[in-house]
Parts: sequence; structure tokens; C-alpha cells
Amino acid sequence: MTEADLMEKPARQRHALTGQLRNDAEAQRFRSVLDSALTHHRFSRNAEARRVVNSLLEGLDTLAPHLTEGVAAHYAPVHTTLEGTARAPADALRVASDNVRRAIGAGDVEGARGYLRVLHT
Repeated sequence: MTEADLMEKPARQRHALTGQLRNDAEAQRFRSVLDSALTHHRFSRNAEARRVVNSLLEGLDTLAPHLTEGVAAHYAPVHTTLEGTARAPADALRVASDNVRRAIGAGDVEGARGYLRVLHT
């Protein structure tokens, strides 16, 4: 099953997946939803961006039992680059979004929750 196949699966088919396939499918779904939140933020529609992130935060508790913990994810620093240079706010939000996807893919619900809170601000 390819990454494109996972994105195209409707919810009932995604829910039938298990293990790493389920993690990957949910990570792709989160990526799509987070892209819309970042678009709202880019156009200063912050209330809409918060609403999207809130819906993902609320859904994490329901999703948690279905994710399988896998290999540890490697997260990028959100507010600075690896060299220590401060990131622009839009770049920090993008990195946090990428970290949420990585966390979901690794089955790390608490990590995803932490990075979603960064996006919520």
C-alpha cells in the first residue's frame, strides 16, 4: 500500500488498518488537516486555525488506543534551527506541524499533543 493509497482511504477503511499502516494513515490525515490550519494562520484567520487544532486535540484521546508505538520519532526544534538561529513564527508553526505528523506516525500521542499545543498558541 502506497502513501497515496493511505490518503485516499475513507475513514472506515483507515479504521480497519492496524499497526504501522494505521499510524501512517492517521499521520497523513493529520497532515492534511494541519495544512488547512496553517493556511488559516497564514491569512490571519487565527480563530479558524485554533478551531481546527482544537478538533485535533479532542480527537487524540479517541485515536490513542488505535495507534501502535513504533520506533522513536526524531523531532526538530520548533523555535530555533539546529544551529540556534531563531525561526520566524510561520516557520515554527510549520515545524510543529511536521513534528505532530512524526509523533502520530510513531504512535507518540503525548508528543503529538505537545506539538499541537504549540500550534494552538
